[in-house]
Amino acid sequence: MDKYKFTAAENQRFARANFTKLVHTNARFEGVNTTLPQTQTIMDGMSVAGVPVEDVLTIVNLKRGWQYITAQNSPLTLTMEKQINKIVAAEDALVPGELRQGKGGADLGSDDFFEQPLINEKQEQSFLQKILADP
Repeated sequence: MDKYKFTAAENQRFARANFTKLVHTNARFEGVNTTLPQTQTIMDGMSVAGVPVEDVLTIVNLKRGWQYITAQNSPLTLTMEKQINKIVAAEDALVPGELRQGKGGADLGSDDFFEQPLINEKQEQSFLQKILADP
C-alpha cells in the first residue's frame, strides 16, 4: 500500500525540488563518481576540476532528462520514454531514442553471461499500458 499519494503536480514539484539529488543518484548508476556538490556545480553550468568530460555530459543529459520529465503534463507513453532515452543517452546509445535492436549482454563473472532478449515494441507498449492501468 502506498504511504503517500501525490498528484501529478506534487510529483513534479517534488522532482524539481530534488533535481540535484535525482541527477546525482542516476549518475551513480552510470558510473559517475562525483560528489553531490560537484554534481550541483556541473548542473549550474560550471566545470569541476578532475571530472572527465564524459561524466559532465552524463550529468548534463540526466539534468535535461529530468527537466523534460517534469515539464510533461500528459500520461507516460512509450513515445515519451523514447524521448527521455534520446535526451539522456544522446552520447552513449548507438541509436538514442529508439528501442534496442541489436544483441548484447553482460558478463556476470564465473563464466556466466546474460544476453538480453530482443525487444518487441508491441509487447513493450502492452506491458507499459498494463503497468499504468494497475492500481
